[in-house]
Amino acid sequence: MARLIEKGIASFRLNLRAAVRALWSGVWDDAEFIAAVGDDIERAYPQAWLEGASACGIKSLDELTEEEQDALKEAIFAALPYIGPFADAIVAGSRANKGKLAPLLTRTDIWVNQYNGILAKARTMSCGDLKWRWVRGPTEVSCRDCSAYNGRVYRGSTWAKYGIYPKSPSLACHGFNCLCKLEATDAPITRGRPPAMTG
Repeated sequence: MARLIEKGIASFRLNLRAAVRALWSGVWDDAEFIAAVGDDIERAYPQAWLEGASACGIKSLDELTEEEQDALKEAIFAALPYIGPFADAIVAGSRANKGKLAPLLTRTDIWVNQYNGILAKARTMSCGDLKWRWVRGPTEVSCRDCSAYNGRVYRGSTWAKYGIYPKSPSLACHGFNCLCKLEATDAPITRGRPPAMTG
């Protein structure tokens, strides 16, 4: 499964970077970029969701509950409005405007990181009876939410009930460069409810 996830992430990154390069170089206009990135998101997010849910025996998107389907649609719809502003930034920093490509390609990693966010959210919802421990990522400085969740153990249904998952846009770090993850565990459940996210 890890290899399949890596392949999905790599494919999403490759497609996004190709779209950025095409708009930056003038091969595409902003409408073509917006359409292509929208299509990539509508393909990649369901794939990420299925990869996350497969840890709990879910083999097909047809097996998702109505709540899971709604959460997946919500994630897709939440991402789409950011494509236009990204296109504007690329045009402003385009080759024609003497801009550099590298910083724009770096911005695609923010989008790619959401692939992992979708995967984590799917796990929390689909694996509701499993226990998951929050593991803080190897960043120099973690946000206050990720620090507060580090080491806490709850059932997936508890994490999902409060909408808490690594790379969530509601975290104090807004999930942009979040490297945290949830790991299945047999450790005792943390007493009380998880603290609210502050982002």
